[in-house]
Amino acid sequence: MKDYIAAEYQAALKDRGLDNFESLWSLELPTVDQPNTERGGWSSVCRLELDVNGESLGFYLKRQSNHCSYSWLRPFGEPTFAREFRSIRHYHKVGLPAPEVAYFAERKISAGKQSILMTRALDDFCPLSELLLSWSGLTETAREQVLDSIGATVAKMHGKRITHHCLYPKHIFINLSETLPKPELTLIDLEKARFQLLPKRERVADLEALFRRADLWTESDRDRLLSAYVVNLPAAGKVSDYQRLLQKRNRKKLKGKKVSCAA
Repeated sequence: MKDYIAAEYQAALKDRGLDNFESLWSLELPTVDQPNTERGGWSSVCRLELDVNGESLGFYLKRQSNHCSYSWLRPFGEPTFAREFRSIRHYHKVGLPAPEVAYFAERKISAGKQSILMTRALDDFCPLSELLLSWSGLTETAREQVLDSIGATVAKMHGKRITHHCLYPKHIFINLSETLPKPELTLIDLEKARFQLLPKRERVADLEALFRRADLWTESDRDRLLSAYVVNLPAAGKVSDYQRLLQKRNRKKLKGKKVSCAA
């Protein structure tokens, strides 16, 4: 496909000579973490600063080679960034919060499939995983606003028949700026997001994944989030329905772990 370059960043990329695949691919930058090699190829993330209309803005430059996902629609595989790019664009189309893409492209060479995805850094946000470390230090009002915002955002996503499939605290970014009337959320790591085939089951799976990893939340915290969730997605059912279904799913997971350990 033709390279995608967001109009608002095209001039800044061109000024740096970075408005094409080869220049971004060969750019030498330190990685922000260890490259991912789980899928046979590799995928890495670097931070890039660009001058945009006189303002220095941060971006994450993500590059990968032969790091593919497979499905019945794409049995020969495709770069995971291609899936993530499609998901991000769909999230924006239906009004869901997602990262802002500055550049995306993919290419095939003799060595295999390569892709680049460049997104704005969420410098005004922090992941929920970090916020949880100081959860007890937040005011009660701040905690309630965060829980309400997460519940409403997840409800909106599920109302669009989309399941995140990796709804962990580290993938929910929150802006708690005092200049905002309420917390602002952005969801990241959207490569596994997909249309719901079994809505109720997949909604519960998303919520259970979040609650299991947000283990510092009290029962009251979870109920507060679920209340915001069902208010914003009336067709979902009652809070008590989700409490029961989440407990059931959690018991199954714990039982599965015990069987695996015993084996």
